[in-house]
Amino acid sequence: MNTSHNLQAIYNRVAAEYTRRIADELQHKPFDRAILDCFVDHVGDHGLVADLGCGSGHVAAYLADRGIQLVGCD
Repeated sequence: MNTSHNLQAIYNRVAAEYTRRIADELQHKPFDRAILDCFVDHVGDHGLVADLGCGSGHVAAYLADRGIQLVGCD
């Protein structure tokens, strides 16, 4: 088994549980939401935003819900 295939297999084993545990974490983090809202105000519609290391995409979804164009890469 090559390294990239092994890494993918390991990720696939934990991805669902990871997502379940953090999917709603921003609901409990008003400071993080405030920082993300400031980011939205600053970036506006200046172009595409990259969420690198996006994991389950919960931060990307939060930004997208506020009109930010983005791409996520984990």
